[in-house]
Amino acid sequence: MSVVGVLGGYFFNVIMQGGTPGAYLSSFNALAQLPDLWIGEIKAVIFGSSPGRRGLPRPASGTRA
Repeated sequence: MSVVGVLGGYFFNVIMQGGTPGAYLSSFNALAQLPDLWIGEIKAVIFGSSPGRRGLPRPASGTRA
């Protein structure tokens, strides 16, 4: 999930706003630390799987799974 955010930020900054790739990467390295990326991945799993599990159909009463 974090990869999509990084690529989206790169696309927006470099392609849409005309920024330089080097400036984006240097500011990214200064602001984003490895623990931030790990926390983002963990949150993506938690908050992504929760609605997915909630939306699964339940077996009808009296049937075996």
